[in-house]
Amino acid sequence: MSEHDTLALLREILDLGEAVEQALINHEFEKLQELVSRRGRLVEQLRDHEPPNGFDPEWEVLRVALTAQHRRLQELLSQTEQRLTRSLVELEQYKQARQHYQEETTPKRSVLRAGLQG
Repeated sequence: MSEHDTLALLREILDLGEAVEQALINHEFEKLQELVSRRGRLVEQLRDHEPPNGFDPEWEVLRVALTAQHRRLQELLSQTEQRLTRSLVELEQYKQARQHYQEETTPKRSVLRAGLQG
């Protein structure tokens, strides 16, 4: 593969990474799955490409940008996981409180029967 093809592939990976970042920020999890899958396929294709032999300023700019993007994505993923975990815990607490409330407010059968008989 030519160096031009490799740089184009790196740019496409960077663009998809930005879309992944926006999907995480906007909580678009259905879209996130597709974007991550596409990005993963591009990264696999990148493995067939050779890095440049000498210093290439564009390659270096893309390398730095991708490294920074990777760190941001890792942080966003961690934050999203923490938020989702908190939401699941809160949902479980709500369900337990609701069940407890219903148990407390539901009259017992014996009370109903006593009221009907008496």
